Amino acid sequence: MLTKVQDRAGNEFDAVELRQALSQYAADMMSYWTKEFKCPLTALILMYVMEDQYAVASRNGSVTESKGYTVRALEARSGIPKSTVHRKLKHLEKLGLIQMTRGQLAIASDEFGRSVLARKLPDGKTITDRHVNHILDLL
Repeated sequence: MLTKVQDRAGNEFDAVELRQALSQYAADMMSYWTKEFKCPLTALILMYVMEDQYAVASRNGSVTESKGYTVRALEARSGIPKSTVHRKLKHLEKLGLIQMTRGQLAIASDEFGRSVLARKLPDGKTITDRHVNHILDLL
């Protein structure tokens, strides 16, 4: 059973264990990618692109290319200026991690449909898998 806690003002927070696990996952991924890219903004932008790809996978039942985000949408969602978003995306594209087509972007895949991100930065998948399993154990 998951724990409910209150702050001193009486606000309730359900499932504090899940909140902690999700916070730890976000911190671990941001830390890993910030070290890899030497830039927290690049890491944050990639997190948003991955979030979109997983949302599409949830709807489609498989991990496929998602071209849901545009530079403008990432600017609006993240609060990062459009010019900075575009520059960071160009860097990720140069590294071969994302594909940009007519302003829309996706995690890059190889000729066999495998995620290039998972191949080039495999520790990210390991971190994600570890946290997913931990969350499932909490449920």
